[in-house]
Amino acid sequence: MSVETKRPRDGELAALRAVSAVSGLALEASHEDDFLRGAVAALREYAGADAVLVRIWERRIETRAVAAEEGVHLLSPGELSAPLAPEDVRFWLAQAEGYYCGDVTASPAVRREFRDHLLSLGLRSAFVVPMIRSGDVLGQIVFAWKSAREPDARWKAALRQLTAYTATQFSLLHWKHGNERDPMTGLLNWYGLRRRWERLAGARRGAVLFVEVGNFRSVVEARGRLAGDDLLRETARLVQDAAFSAHADASGAADGPGAAPSGGAWAHAPAVVGRLSVDAFVALIPDVSLDDAAALAAHITRRFDAAVERRRLSSPYLTIGLAAWPRNGRELQALVSEAERSACQRKRRRVELTMTTQLDPGQGRLPRTFLHGWLASSGDGVVLTDGDLKVIYVNPAYERMSGYTLKQWLGKSPGFIASGKTPLRVYEDMWNSLSRRGTWTGQVVNRRPDGEEWVSHLTITRILDRRGRPVGFLGVARSADDVKKTAMSSASVSAFEDAITKESLIMALAKAAKMHGGDSLQHLERVRWFTHLLVAAAAEEGMEEFQSYEFRSAVTMASVLHDIGKLSLPRELLQKPGRLEPHEFELMKTHTVAGREMLSAPFLRGQPAVHGSYFLEVAADIAGSHHEKWDGSGYPEGLAGTQIPMAARVVAVADVYDALRSERPYRRAWSHTEAVEYIESQAGKHFDPRLVELFLSIRDAFDQVYRKLPDRYRTVIA
Repeated sequence: MSVETKRPRDGELAALRAVSAVSGLALEASHEDDFLRGAVAALREYAGADAVLVRIWERRIETRAVAAEEGVHLLSPGELSAPLAPEDVRFWLAQAEGYYCGDVTASPAVRREFRDHLLSLGLRSAFVVPMIRSGDVLGQIVFAWKSAREPDARWKAALRQLTAYTATQFSLLHWKHGNERDPMTGLLNWYGLRRRWERLAGARRGAVLFVEVGNFRSVVEARGRLAGDDLLRETARLVQDAAFSAHADASGAADGPGAAPSGGAWAHAPAVVGRLSVDAFVALIPDVSLDDAAALAAHITRRFDAAVERRRLSSPYLTIGLAAWPRNGRELQALVSEAERSACQRKRRRVELTMTTQLDPGQGRLPRTFLHGWLASSGDGVVLTDGDLKVIYVNPAYERMSGYTLKQWLGKSPGFIASGKTPLRVYEDMWNSLSRRGTWTGQVVNRRPDGEEWVSHLTITRILDRRGRPVGFLGVARSADDVKKTAMSSASVSAFEDAITKESLIMALAKAAKMHGGDSLQHLERVRWFTHLLVAAAAEEGMEEFQSYEFRSAVTMASVLHDIGKLSLPRELLQKPGRLEPHEFELMKTHTVAGREMLSAPFLRGQPAVHGSYFLEVAADIAGSHHEKWDGSGYPEGLAGTQIPMAARVVAVADVYDALRSERPYRRAWSHTEAVEYIESQAGKHFDPRLVELFLSIRDAFDQVYRKLPDRYRTVIA
């Protein structure tokens, strides 16, 4: 069909229809692929082009969706991509009005791989419009034709408007998914699950499945992160397919995953599936019984085992825990917790079956009754974890030793109680020894709920099943006070001495800055505690940036150096009793730059850089960027979103909460409730929305820390 006949007869009406179609997609699409598929189809239908292609710019230029006469085709990332260079950004920012290629074979703006793709579709000319938002190129929309016919000025203007609107909706889609969806699997996150639960809770009955991929860590270590992500995506698909099919069979209504309940009635609401953490999913299925759920769990497990065999993976396995409403209540958190507890019981059973026997102790395994008696009565603390180091059991002695109950321990990692003072080299030695020999003995510094620190003498043993798969770890702990005769290796002693020396120097510098500014010294301890709470919660939630102990430890310890740059400012300015004048505030803002420069000084790092420079890099990020804001309105550089270092984003929440709770000469101290409401209101403005969600989940712990460490005095130096 020629361009003349395909061109919309009523341009304004066609544009309105395209806008309507694209805006509906942004609201309804469950993930990016759905949006792209619908967007290119709508744009081709209403824009009068033989084909429409969408190219997304991230680290590379990715062609993701094509709508042509043959239909809509989605390309996976990497299938048709090209390197993204700084000159690409400059060129297309200068082409904001669009770029017409009368002959794609001769245009310097069309790279070879993309040109070959256009030619394979029979396309000869194209009008390329960059998608630009806030001065950044998100990608391109390519309107292409089989003959060389340049659109007139009005037509180009309409295509530019459609592109700009599509870019806005694409940003909206990502914003919506950032709040409700997991970007990797497209499943709901906890916030999205809670909203959908409002429609499911009224069902007469239903079941909750907690699905966890065991030994996921070993998959990543053996095959890499991409292989791990692929396994998780496939697991998400099979859980989702099984849950929807089970609900359709039970209710007689085969509604799709995006269908909304008719008239608000729960009976037609489809099952809901979400991702809870790195390797854990949950399915909420109305209208099914607990027996139905058990059969479904077996079906999902068989499908997963087949997928693992197909991928030639030897170690991963599924553990599925169950709960039901109204049997276990109708509160979502309680139901998910019960299903997770059920999964922990199944994992504990798997470990115990591996370690014990009821028939023949001569096999090298313990009598089952002996193990149970030892766990209950031993004076040593005992911790059992699964293969991914998630706690599935602690005995009564370890409850007393750590200060946390079994219920509080379940699903967490042993690092849950880490003080941040155990040297990184100790953990490196621990993991290397467990990987090579399957056992490790040493000492770590832990922290009880009341803040008291204690040194644990710990022996860890890896547990393998008959197939050689790691199914868990057994840790036996004693307080170091009880093992004074146990000598630490010289390497361990050196590591602990180095850590203690470093911490002493850090606190001395931080306190010097606070004394210079006349601030409370308790502010430092509280900020460090708040930071520790946030990074621990982030690690437990599976946030990828916080899975490194080195990063968590560095952020926690370096948090006290956030205002080190104030040493460069006049004491009279820092101790001024009233509000600062505009010119004074401009000077105050320079403490961020000064702090970064202090912590980046070559004499601190050594020549060449010494071990520990990573810590200084994190500290410099915190000092330089903890006053930046998520929406770009902060200082000193006006960074926005993920441009702000993660360490600085964490400390920003901790520092602002403490500042709000503290009295100032020009205002009263805010209550805990007021501070929480303010931080919640600043999600996506001042703070990273994900960190605000974490903060809200542990808000009570923040209040407890503040009450335990009140300001005792303010140091003023004349």
